[in-house]
Amino acid sequence: MVALRTVMGVCTVTALMVLLAGCTEEPAPVPDEPTSSASAREPISIRDALDRVEAGEQVRVQTTLVTEDGVPFLCDSVADSDPEQCSEPSVEIVGAPLDDLELTERRGELAGEVDIVITIEDRTATFVGPGMDSGGTAEG
Repeated sequence: MVALRTVMGVCTVTALMVLLAGCTEEPAPVPDEPTSSASAREPISIRDALDRVEAGEQVRVQTTLVTEDGVPFLCDSVADSDPEQCSEPSVEIVGAPLDDLELTERRGELAGEVDIVITIEDRTATFVGPGMDSGGTAEG
């Protein structure tokens, strides 16, 4: 009887070890989803970026860049003025390579459509990189 209990105990322990070994195997890798590489996402408006994006999170925007007194702003629409001025909402952008963007100068101010990746914090955008406009591939 003792031998039978010993054999049953060994079998139970062996079965548990086999089950546990099967549970500890690593699952098959899951393909990475785009995270901070927001440049791969569809572009959104400045209004949507202000409403939906967490501070410091990268987001791709397709919007208008307008300088006012030499300070660049991003906005979804411009007021009918000469030179153009941003309508609300607008955010100041820092670090944008204005010379590399296809902007038009009018009365000493620059304006044009841009597709770029930015971060937004406290209604100030920081340039991260170009969106899809440059060569057809996302960068950032």
